[in-house]
Amino acid sequence: MDKRKLKHYEKLLLTKRKEIVEELESIKKALSDGYESGGEITSYPSHVADIGTDSSEMETLSLIITTVSQMLNDIDEALGKITDGTYGICEICGKEINPERLEFIPHTKLC
Repeated sequence: MDKRKLKHYEKLLLTKRKEIVEELESIKKALSDGYESGGEITSYPSHVADIGTDSSEMETLSLIITTVSQMLNDIDEALGKITDGTYGICEICGKEINPERLEFIPHTKLC
């Protein structure tokens, strides 16, 4: 892959990384705002059914954090591959990944 394309993908990855870091911080804040320091939910629901809803929302936020954190790791790996010259190569078959796929998912590992 030529240097111009690598620079383009690096810019895409850095932009996506910045967006994800901001999103992750926002989600973590929302999650921590829902709990006191002791781990209890800060606002007591007025109805018993709301307890399950609050718990479900916290679980959903926690799952989103896990997913977004993995995406951040994938982006960091892709940036490392740009540095070591292996960016855009499928980890399974060793062939170049389609540029259209890299445009859509610049942190992809597979073709």
